[in-house]
Amino acid sequence: MPMIRIKRSGEFLNTFRDYIIYVDKKQRGKVSSAGTIDIEVPGGSHAIYAEIDWCYSPTIAFDIKKGEVRTFKVSGFKYANRLIPAALFLIVSYYILKIAFNIEAFLLMVAAFPALLVLLYYYTWGRKNYLTLVEETAG
Repeated sequence: MPMIRIKRSGEFLNTFRDYIIYVDKKQRGKVSSAGTIDIEVPGGSHAIYAEIDWCYSPTIAFDIKKGEVRTFKVSGFKYANRLIPAALFLIVSYYILKIAFNIEAFLLMVAAFPALLVLLYYYTWGRKNYLTLVEETAG
């Protein structure tokens, strides 16, 4: 029977939450951080997407033949592993400078603001693209 393999990357933001995998609009499994799952499907045309809370990935349509294995990679939004730690670092640095050294470093908060706006976008209007789902090609 044909099989779909879903590989999930490890990431900072969603480490403790599973992604739910849907094939043909039916829940078929959950994949943990840095995990892999295999889902058997009948041959033919299918559509797949991933979901976490109210956010999800775009749907990918594909055809699969008997005995074939198609591999997909799923991950959180592209820059989460860089933006979130950077924003947290800037915010914490601001408060350390302000409280411990009585230095007003408002520019650190201003620098963190764009990263927080990106996160806000992906949690609201960009929720349909919060997750990235791509087919892995051989080679």
